[in-house]
Amino acid sequence: MTVNSPPNATRTYRPVMSPTWWWLRHPAWVQFMLRELSSVFIAAFLALYLARLGAFASGPAAYAAFQAWHRTPLSIALHVLILAFALLHSTTWFLLTPKIARVHVAGRSMSEKAVAGGALTAWAIVSALVAWWLLG
Repeated sequence: MTVNSPPNATRTYRPVMSPTWWWLRHPAWVQFMLRELSSVFIAAFLALYLARLGAFASGPAAYAAFQAWHRTPLSIALHVLILAFALLHSTTWFLLTPKIARVHVAGRSMSEKAVAGGALTAWAIVSALVAWWLLG
């Protein structure tokens, strides 16, 4: 070291790296990571949906082949997994609603439980109406 150099000029900065599985240490972190992972499955569903539209546009034979693939156990298992992650994603999003938006009624702020409960109830009602409409 020279007289004009800072005292730590020869030291190299080495950041402390946390282990890969750091998020397994706390249940809230696991839930956070699963919610983040759920977006991958939502994207997979959208890709399958676009593939369905592509098969439909390609004609009856291509669409029939696509429909036949959807009847396989692998496809059914994939869709059940996608559904599970979609439910996790939606539920955790609605539970975060009171943290994002403060709802005021008659000049008073509603409790977080009331806001989340209202969002989940509205989701259940809309889902039931859509199912009733689709299933007749």
